[in-house]
Amino acid sequence: MAELLGALISLAALTVLVILALLTISAVVLVALGAMAATTKREPYMPQPIPSGRRQVGGAVRPDDPPPR
Repeated sequence: MAELLGALISLAALTVLVILALLTISAVVLVALGAMAATTKREPYMPQPIPSGRRQVGGAVRPDDPPPR
């Protein structure tokens, strides 16, 4: 009976150690992600539009424009 009790105590201690290790790893990962987020440069919310070279829809039609397809 004493051996069984000792085995249960050892198993409980091992379980506690594993849970503490997982919590430590989670905390380190969260701190690392927070540091990365704090040091990363953010892009502007609305970047400047890139001209595509196409005609504007609904604009005036010029005589030299090709007919639409």
